[in-house]
Amino acid sequence: MAENTARSTVQEAGSELLITVNSLIANDSAPAYPVEILIGIENKKNTHIYRAKLNENSIDGIREIMTSNLKQYGGYELIAHEYANLPNEHQAICADTDLDISLEFIDRLRINFSDTAALELFGFKTIGSGSPKWMALKTKIDSHEIFFIEKLSKSNYMKQKKRIFSLDGTELYLLDPELLCIGTEFTVIVIDKMIYFRKSSLLQQLCGIDEKLRKEVLAVAEQINKALPIVNFAKMREDIAKSLPMIMKLKSIEKKMNDPAYKQSILNNKAVFQFLDDHPEFQVMTTQTDDTRRLEYHTSPQKRYGILKLLDDDYLCSPITDTSYSANSKQEP
Repeated sequence: MAENTARSTVQEAGSELLITVNSLIANDSAPAYPVEILIGIENKKNTHIYRAKLNENSIDGIREIMTSNLKQYGGYELIAHEYANLPNEHQAICADTDLDISLEFIDRLRINFSDTAALELFGFKTIGSGSPKWMALKTKIDSHEIFFIEKLSKSNYMKQKKRIFSLDGTELYLLDPELLCIGTEFTVIVIDKMIYFRKSSLLQQLCGIDEKLRKEVLAVAEQINKALPIVNFAKMREDIAKSLPMIMKLKSIEKKMNDPAYKQSILNNKAVFQFLDDHPEFQVMTTQTDDTRRLEYHTSPQKRYGILKLLDDDYLCSPITDTSYSANSKQEP
């Protein structure tokens, strides 16, 4: 009950904050808010943060993108942050970065972006020193500090001069080599301590793995190892801690673990090993040590998901051919 109350409080706070900010930007007498673009460029050792040099003619357009994103989120129904939950097309996720979610990326963003005058300018030479990984639009509306964060790909920037023909093929344009293309929708919006996003997986890809989430799934892995002993578990645990897909798989498994039928079938040595004996095609290896039969964890990309797919019940049987398959995705009826 207390957990549900906390989630409701987060949703209300997130909704009120969005309403407040949207009211501020809708106020015709409000002064034009500042605009900064910050770029994270990654090389082999670390990520450097740069400030992009803005063309004065582009600032109004960037403000329009910011305003559009804020209004868009204002139209969503906000739901509390839970990794197993997926918002529908009319919903967005809201979380408190002090309470619900712990992302080093966001903490670093607040610290390092506080004095952007010290940052180097983003430009052609900068791109040559590494790969641009993310972009953040930063602004301050009234007393609210806001970041719009998006992952960058090669389509967002140009490392050399490009020649582009007009639609009728008659004119030739030469684009600036420092051209940065900004999309109209951002993966993550941070307003003060509240964070808004549509997909947990995209949030994690962009901002790194949430420490709270990592601890939760490692605890689940420990429970599984007690019920079904795993050879090479220490390495499996290490791989899980670094892999977002493996972490999300364990969250799916955790959701099923409260089901009595799941405990009786999946977390049952005899049932699991009988299934593996009947279906060697799924290539989940086992070994016998003393009187205990154990699952074997293999680190190769082809085999590392074998145990997790087994525990997530990722199999189906064709009612037509009676053939068993390993399923990459499935939907409950």
